Amino acid sequence: MKIVQLASKFNDQKILVESNAEQAIKTIISRYLEKSTDFFIQYHSFFSNYLQKKDFGRYHQKNQKILESKHQQNYFTLEGEMVKSIAECEIANFFIKHDVRFDYETLVTWCDPDEEGREYHPDFYLPDYDIYLEHWAFQPGKSPPDWFEDDENIYEQERNWKISQFKKHGKILWHTFYEQWKSGMLEEILIEYCNNFQVELKPLNRLQLMKKIGIGTQNLHLLSDMISSYIVAAKNSGYTFEMFKEKVQKSERVISSYDYFFFQLVIPIFEEYQSYLQQNSKIDFNDMVNNAIKYLDNILLVDAIKPKIYYDMVFVDEFQDISPQRFKLLKKILELNIQARLFCVGDDWQAIYGFAGATNKYMIDIQRYFNDCSLNFLTRNYRNSSIILDYSSEIIKLSKNFIKKQFSPLNQGNINDVVIQTISALNEEWFEVYQNKKVYELLISLIKDKKVEPSEIMVLSRYNFTFNKLKEMILERNEIPIALIKYGKMVKPGVRFYTLHKSKGLEADYVLILNVYDGDYGFPSKMESKVNYQFLNTLLTEKFEEETRLCFVGLTRARKKLFLFTWESHESEFILYDFFFQAKMGKAMKIENPFRAEIVKRTEKAVLCSFIDIPTTPSIWFPFSTLKKITQLDSENFYEINADQWIIDKKNQELFDRFR
Repeated sequence: MKIVQLASKFNDQKILVESNAEQAIKTIISRYLEKSTDFFIQYHSFFSNYLQKKDFGRYHQKNQKILESKHQQNYFTLEGEMVKSIAECEIANFFIKHDVRFDYETLVTWCDPDEEGREYHPDFYLPDYDIYLEHWAFQPGKSPPDWFEDDENIYEQERNWKISQFKKHGKILWHTFYEQWKSGMLEEILIEYCNNFQVELKPLNRLQLMKKIGIGTQNLHLLSDMISSYIVAAKNSGYTFEMFKEKVQKSERVISSYDYFFFQLVIPIFEEYQSYLQQNSKIDFNDMVNNAIKYLDNILLVDAIKPKIYYDMVFVDEFQDISPQRFKLLKKILELNIQARLFCVGDDWQAIYGFAGATNKYMIDIQRYFNDCSLNFLTRNYRNSSIILDYSSEIIKLSKNFIKKQFSPLNQGNINDVVIQTISALNEEWFEVYQNKKVYELLISLIKDKKVEPSEIMVLSRYNFTFNKLKEMILERNEIPIALIKYGKMVKPGVRFYTLHKSKGLEADYVLILNVYDGDYGFPSKMESKVNYQFLNTLLTEKFEEETRLCFVGLTRARKKLFLFTWESHESEFILYDFFFQAKMGKAMKIENPFRAEIVKRTEKAVLCSFIDIPTTPSIWFPFSTLKKITQLDSENFYEINADQWIIDKKNQELFDRFR
């Protein structure tokens, strides 16, 4: 900011600062949703089809401008009805936003019986006008698209039969084709059909549309968060709106359908945000960095302001979260004085701001960027018990890129410092109900039975909205105080609730981490992994890498005890049952080749072995056919035995399952 201010005075400019870029962007999104019905439809449709459902997969890369995704995927209309293709989704949404009543795949009873006895369900039926619409994969005489997997001749025969039935029974049939959708002509063709057949179109405004479709999800704001975060990350990576738009246009042929449609939401908001800054003579934090870099490239300007920005020592905190642009600024500041000394502090295991354009690669490869630097590791841990720290370190090993280090905890603790609460449930909704019940009971037990101060309990989750019903339950029953935090300070003591990102830098004696299951809103978040930050900067790590580091941050908030809540049979990668098997039992329950055993019982086909060196392990049967070598020891019934590795692995898995 000092560089920008000096340059502004030099250039006689007035600079105002936008202190909260993401909130400003979210405000623009809200206004855009109000003034643009088309954007509202795109926004809601993207949320329904991409964030609440699985990704559509990749477009076929065959040089089309807008590349097609598979026709057989399921899609959801604005009203939440499932249809079979993205083009059918667009047709349905056209009727919805123009208030035209329709039925999807309604059964036709007036047609002749099909030769194979199949029922006929045309794609769309307009009951107020007795008009049908069929959307075809390709036009007669034209080649089918690459994704088409059915037999072309059979498909043509079925189409001809359907068309003949409409002619025979005097019914009206409209035709649309995949090529029309691909070329962006579908809506124009539908309007023409409606005009020719006197189908009344009554375009709904945003409020009417909202009332008609009913925004049935409380999580819709997550898309607003994603768009605002992406724009901040783009600017943090040095992109202006024009640069970003140009890159998207050049990449249309190779990006996924998800990225393409997400970027169509980002582009107008990015443009509006940039206009907002310009009209108000404002810059945001990323503009400060980007403008400072630009000014330091101006030799004449640098000569004029150099005495005021000439530093002997430069300190960088949280170095693991530096972005490419901030790193570029750092290098330029150091170039002003080649004798300057640099001191950086950070922990690459806690790099969790990739969504803001940060990357830990500068820290991991610091000696590549600064040749004559020395590394000093602070390995003494004063907060966590050894088990909490060991579990957290195992999580980091799930990622690919990290600096290896071994921590030495002051507090040894015991295996019970980490508890996994496994919950059985039919679906996510019931899992949430049961989880809230268990969390509530645990909080009551800690506060009332164990006399734990409520402010020494922290409840964490990947997303804020997952706390809503739990907090409602706590407030209704009025037995557990909830902390009130203002400006980072606790003004009313109580149990603290944070997202995992917000928990960084905090700690508590008891930490509960919710929703550690495999799912979009679980942990690691499958929804977050859909955002392609590598499009902005290839140095950014994969989202799973960042999720593992975020998990490490959450786990290490706990001083005394850590509770993880997961969904049975849907456990996430962060539930390490095997860790407890190894930590609690270790070699005391693990069979390895060769093993020493007492043969306590024999049959014609197998022996029952009781292990000499691992007495806590129950006796185990081994078929003779799996034993390679049996050597008798000094004592009468004691042997050294080598077995096939597969039987050793199998028996260890049985022990593990029994422990679990």
